[in-house]
Amino acid sequence: MSRIALIPLLAAVACSSLGSSDIETSGIHADLWVSYDGGQVSTANALLKVGGETSTTFVELQDPDSIAVTSPSGTTTLSAIQLGSLWTYVANTGDTSEDDMFTFALDRPNGTSAPDSTVSLPAPFTMIATASLSRATEPLVVSWGPAGAPDPVRLNLHSACLTDPAIELYDDPGTYTFTPGSYAMHDDVADQACDVTVEVHRVRDGTLDAAFGSGAAYAEQVRSVDIVLEP
Repeated sequence: MSRIALIPLLAAVACSSLGSSDIETSGIHADLWVSYDGGQVSTANALLKVGGETSTTFVELQDPDSIAVTSPSGTTTLSAIQLGSLWTYVANTGDTSEDDMFTFALDRPNGTSAPDSTVSLPAPFTMIATASLSRATEPLVVSWGPAGAPDPVRLNLHSACLTDPAIELYDDPGTYTFTPGSYAMHDDVADQACDVTVEVHRVRDGTLDAAFGSGAAYAEQVRSVDIVLEP
């Protein structure tokens, strides 16, 4: 599951927040990523936490602190989105081509800045999946292309019916088959039709500024198809 897909789930758990004026940059875990779904714009995202990757204590950037992204089309300051105690930062950019470079810069006039986290978009692709099938008797075949890119691919199935399996495919074969009966269903919906979003992510790791305590930077091409798994 991509980190942006995790945001609604994080909002549902017990979270807390801390103002950036109380935190050194070396104490921040930063998840920084650019996602492009094949539409008109790509999206730059920043999720800042205190306490490491599994923490649910989020950083609220307080004036004069800010975070921006620079791409071939210019520099844009990320806007804050607050869901309770969860703070995330988002900006749309106009850059959607393979190898487009993005630089995230955390600016802290009264502290240590982190100006040089870089990512680049991997190659685009298209995908297909059968619109409706019996999960008990028919395989779900997910295909995408062109295949063979050097960046790893991840498949996700998102649904209230399922446990959201994620499959890592480091050799980018261009196809993956979920066999009949391989889906982990919740007991109360086992005999019902299930709406599912199939996502394919092609992910390229970037470089996180060393001023952060920990974290990750990456860019991804994401494509999705909505299907129905019948009993």
